Amino acid sequence: MPPKPPSAKPPPGQGPPALPPARWRHYPCMVNGSPGSVLYDDALTEHLDELPPTLLRLRVRFRQPDPRGLPRPEEYPALDQVEAGLRAWLEGLGGRHLGRITYAGASHHAAHVDVELSRALNAAQALSRATGLEIGVALLQDPDHKAYFDELYPSAAQHAVMEEVEQMDRLLDAGDHPEAERPLHHAATFPTAEAAAAFAAWAEGQGFLEVAQAHVPGDGRRPELWEVGFGEHGDLRPGPRLQRSEALRAAAAACGGHYSGWTCPPA
Repeated sequence: MPPKPPSAKPPPGQGPPALPPARWRHYPCMVNGSPGSVLYDDALTEHLDELPPTLLRLRVRFRQPDPRGLPRPEEYPALDQVEAGLRAWLEGLGGRHLGRITYAGASHHAAHVDVELSRALNAAQALSRATGLEIGVALLQDPDHKAYFDELYPSAAQHAVMEEVEQMDRLLDAGDHPEAERPLHHAATFPTAEAAAAFAAWAEGQGFLEVAQAHVPGDGRRPELWEVGFGEHGDLRPGPRLQRSEALRAAAAACGGHYSGWTCPPA
């Protein structure tokens, strides 16, 4: 969790001053055994103390979720309307949308805003009438802003998945064809030469290509490391690729190291 610097809280009823623009990021997740996704505002990590202590929760139920409990494409416009309406309402009150978790037939939104329950209920009812979606509301006190880090902010493993998805998205934007095979180069780092050698032997045994080890000297600020580079030919279909990367993270961790990820040209 990033450290939260000290900052002055705004007077009641007034919005937080000069918050940075929202920077939305998302990642897939599992919640109580159900597949889901998280959308969160990454720009707030060092600004939470500038938000009001009251936490607003908004639950939006889907009309007909798919078999995984996720929304069907035909519901996207109504869900987008709820989200846009919520953010506009929060902005008018000096609040801020933290993000949402989507799973098991509903989206669960979280926001910090200084508001009474009756006013929040009225806003939710207006959004419900406009979209036809069932919307529930709750207000809680969260002066330490724990909900953001406990529920929305990604773990180290989730952060790695999120960055990999964003990497694939950038390739798609450049015209990539995910189903096309291409050479991929992987890298992993280790604290000792022995750990790197153990992983390199594992990678060779798994059939990876061009397995090579290199020493990376420390510079006074960073400790010395040993890097293992290795390659393969494969595609970038998201499901199989993410599973492959998870297996590589586990293998590197078993040798005491860290899987750094992959690079490849567009195909």
